[in-house]
Amino acid sequence: MSRVNRLLQFFNISHIFSSLASSSSFFTRRSLSWLVLGSVGGLYSVSALSQSLSSSPYSRYGLGDLQPAGMAQNFSLGGSGIAWRADTLTPSYINVLNPASYAAFRITAIEMGLMSNTTHFQTNDQAFNLNNTSFSYLAVGVPIKRWWGLSFGIMPYSTVGYNIHTTQVRDTLGLIDYLYQGTGGINKAYVGNGFRLLKEKYVQRTGTDLSAGFNANYQFGAINNVRHVFFESPNTYDTRVDQNIRIHDFAFDFGLQLKFRIDSVKKMRNVSTKVGDSTVVVRKRLKTDIEDITFGVGLTFAPPMGLSATQDFLERTYIQPGSYEIIKDTLINNTNQTTIAKIPAKYGIGISINRSYHWNILADYTYQQWSGYSFAGENGGLANSQLASLGFQFQPALRGSYFSIVRYRFGLKYNETYVTVADTKLTEMSFTFGAAFPVAISKVKKHEYDINLYRNYSMVNLGVELGQRGTTSNGLIKESYGRIVLGFTINDRWFQRFKYND
Repeated sequence: MSRVNRLLQFFNISHIFSSLASSSSFFTRRSLSWLVLGSVGGLYSVSALSQSLSSSPYSRYGLGDLQPAGMAQNFSLGGSGIAWRADTLTPSYINVLNPASYAAFRITAIEMGLMSNTTHFQTNDQAFNLNNTSFSYLAVGVPIKRWWGLSFGIMPYSTVGYNIHTTQVRDTLGLIDYLYQGTGGINKAYVGNGFRLLKEKYVQRTGTDLSAGFNANYQFGAINNVRHVFFESPNTYDTRVDQNIRIHDFAFDFGLQLKFRIDSVKKMRNVSTKVGDSTVVVRKRLKTDIEDITFGVGLTFAPPMGLSATQDFLERTYIQPGSYEIIKDTLINNTNQTTIAKIPAKYGIGISINRSYHWNILADYTYQQWSGYSFAGENGGLANSQLASLGFQFQPALRGSYFSIVRYRFGLKYNETYVTVADTKLTEMSFTFGAAFPVAISKVKKHEYDINLYRNYSMVNLGVELGQRGTTSNGLIKESYGRIVLGFTINDRWFQRFKYND
């Protein structure tokens, strides 16, 4: 058994297959002959609450696989929600996609969720499946004043998990094996505020509302990259390079939301008019009432940030007569090097059309200039990314049978990621669907909004995403995946004073 195979077994790799053509920028451009991808056997800790496993060769780039930012309800809607406010359908949701939405809190909301992911990896000639389950998010939203809402929580920002083997043949050194391994990721803990900018009486009279907000995000975590170089020549020591990156700094994002109500529209109608003793029917454009249809626009902006990072870099030569490495020499040993991870600006715009207690239509577009990313002064070949999503939610009725008050959701997503391999932009397309199932059903009367009616109103949110990323062209890997998010929304009147009559 070769040294590479022994090391792969040590990391509990259960599936191996060939991948990626020699033109890939993932590796050196010289005589690359084959590559092996395997599953990573370690767990990545998101927080003390739970752990997550990530496994994709594409997570080697940048900060890893960027995770969905929203909750289960956003997930079911294709990831959209920049213009969405929790003021048209109960219960009260937390929408972290735009902090301006926090201004709409009327009762306390608690959100938590888990994600299960099954991925089918495929090349031109081989394939295998891998699945994992991970913590997704935990967040709390609190109304401070009628015009001020607060939210805080924690969720993963990115995950890293790859294990890649490739070989080269050099004239002087013979066959050389390269083994690349990576684990870890970045977490995000946030505290956000949303503020209503217009007076409540004006909002109630006109149906126009404007709010702004911000999130202060503390991003922290570690990414571990290991590179082994195995030489066929018995007179040459093998080499191991360990890189440990730790990020720990604050970043900010800002949001703005505008909504306005359409009370009526004008339609052509037949109108009877008395002319003398005769009745004449004429066509006139008259106003027709429409029930609570609102339009919304949302804007988000995350300015470019320089995140403080610490890096350990250790390069050693060793021999491996058995299962253990015997260190022969240390070539580089740099510990606690301070550097900067420059995160580029991110822009987002969203629109929404809502009919209260009936349906919502959402559409989002985000753009981030990852070509401006750098870590320790190096870009890593990242490209600009853009994400477009579309979502639709409806509730058949306000009361009646159980399934008539369930919220049904559908969505589409198209994502151009920041990864480019073998001159091929890595893209992702998916279809989403899900539902929100009430747990405690209150007596809600149409056209009434009484905060007491929504006490202890909770939901179980189920979201499913079916999609694919990458391609088998140019010797690359195609990932077809199915994801399930199970979320819980709990509402109650916390942190509020109650008035008692004498």
